[in-house]
Amino acid sequence: TAQEFSRTFYAALLDHGEIDRASNAARASLITAGTGGAGIPVLFMRLHAGQLFGKPGMILGDVSGSSWRALAGKVRRGQCTPILGPGVASGLLPAPEEVARALAAEHYPFADCADLRRVSQFLGTTDNSDMRQRIVDHFTACLRRRLASVGAGTGTEARLHTLSDLKQEDWERLRETLETEFHRQLASLGLPLYVTTNFDKFMTPALQSQLAGQGSVRRKTVRWREAV
Repeated sequence: TAQEFSRTFYAALLDHGEIDRASNAARASLITAGTGGAGIPVLFMRLHAGQLFGKPGMILGDVSGSSWRALAGKVRRGQCTPILGPGVASGLLPAPEEVARALAAEHYPFADCADLRRVSQFLGTTDNSDMRQRIVDHFTACLRRRLASVGAGTGTEARLHTLSDLKQEDWERLRETLETEFHRQLASLGLPLYVTTNFDKFMTPALQSQLAGQGSVRRKTVRWREAV
């Protein structure tokens, strides 16, 4: 079983570099071969996309061990500024592909219904404000379900009408149930400045929860373009 799994796993990994796809292909090979034990191998992964290799046999990036030690030192000294993108909220909010499919369920005539950029661009030509509100509503509904699934939604669903309604006390419950949640991990670093490109305010209550009354959190919106 181990030989069959390893043979397919490493061949697939060198072919496309995606470790989760390689694991699934190797499990499928065990089922096809009838050797049994397909449920024994388990993959624990913290990669966002599962991409372990870029080109066949080459690890992505060129970061040496000394560079990682330098970065860790800057984090300890508070000289690092994290820049948050949409993947940071993956444990709380749906992926762009899921949002795109939800929007495309009505009045989207093309095949690329998982491409949020294309779907929102098309629907926005009819009613841009309605399309944006549908996205926010979908995010909020998913957040309600996520809080309920981890037992952190007690008393929250009734007042959670927008993402901004997620308060510090809600984040306290998230700290207890989602130990590896990204905002919580970033807040624990105790850095002086965080920059986010997301429209949610999750980083603010996460920091407030981390400080627990021992300091204040200031949030400022950067106006990066003129109003039209």
